[in-house]
Amino acid sequence: MDRRLYDTDLSDAEWDRLQPLVPSPKSCGRPAKHARREILNGIFYVVRSGAAWKLLPHDLPPWRTVYHYFWSWRGQGIWQQIHDTLREGVRQAAKRKPEPSGAILDSQSVRTTEQGGARGYDAAKQVCGRKSHVVVDTLGLVLLVVITAANVQDREGARTLLATLATRFRRLRVIWADMLVAYRIGFEDCGSGVRCGWRSYASRKGSEDLQWCPGAASWSGPSPGWAAIVGSSLTTSVCRKPRKL
Repeated sequence: MDRRLYDTDLSDAEWDRLQPLVPSPKSCGRPAKHARREILNGIFYVVRSGAAWKLLPHDLPPWRTVYHYFWSWRGQGIWQQIHDTLREGVRQAAKRKPEPSGAILDSQSVRTTEQGGARGYDAAKQVCGRKSHVVVDTLGLVLLVVITAANVQDREGARTLLATLATRFRRLRVIWADMLVAYRIGFEDCGSGVRCGWRSYASRKGSEDLQWCPGAASWSGPSPGWAAIVGSSLTTSVCRKPRKL
């Protein structure tokens, strides 16, 4: 590599992991002028530094080229495929199944400028901007994100997330969420007349055991003030022993 190295550049090991997931140059037409690795280095430089595309250093591929591939791969779902593949690899390295059976749902409101998308006022957090509704697995790895205006209620964002989770993560059975969100979501419509198929159970305050008793309608959750949203396919009335989700 005949240029200075940046902190955001891919290492050889990282490139070896990403290379099979990145589309190869087309066999027909004009040969590719810039290597795929360098295009990724340019994308990661902008994303990590927060700089404008036009401020991309001149020793990286032209900003218009990097910008084109970033949005082209986004439209093709390449970034989603890369993310999902890497997440499954991390889970397997931690001796977990590739797809989780348990997850955590929460939201965060952040201030934004008046430009660049939906914007609203979150009266509870006293923040004017956007809200991210996020679902992560029990390792903290992102499963799904929905971005809305900050004035959208958490339960509305949760319904959107649950409707998608039900189709993308078939093994998912338990989702821990804020108590209010969990109670409002239980057996309610996710929208468009589709049933979520989830049910809410309250956590027992002061208990740290990760076990469930859906038949008894009780939960010992991770912390007070939280509840579990349980898949409707869980019908047994016998508490299972704590297990990794």
